[in-house]
Amino acid sequence: MSMKELVASAKAGDENAKIELLNSFTPFIIKTCKSIFINGFETEDLIQIGFMTVVKAINKFDPEKNDNFISYITNAIKHNYYYEI
Repeated sequence: MSMKELVASAKAGDENAKIELLNSFTPFIIKTCKSIFINGFETEDLIQIGFMTVVKAINKFDPEKNDNFISYITNAIKHNYYYEI
């Protein structure tokens, strides 16, 4: 299944598609949160923020405005970490 189809399925409520998207972005989330320090946050907290960002981004993503979900989600993850800082 392509990324575009996977996102469309996840937006339609397919839990398996959401899980697959979460699994595909887990390495990026872990890599990114290892380079960030926020006083009072553990690594697990930062990973959870990354997962919540993916779920929110799936719901907010509009393929009419942006056709590249990968760049959309990676920017959303980075911006949410910087927002927490």
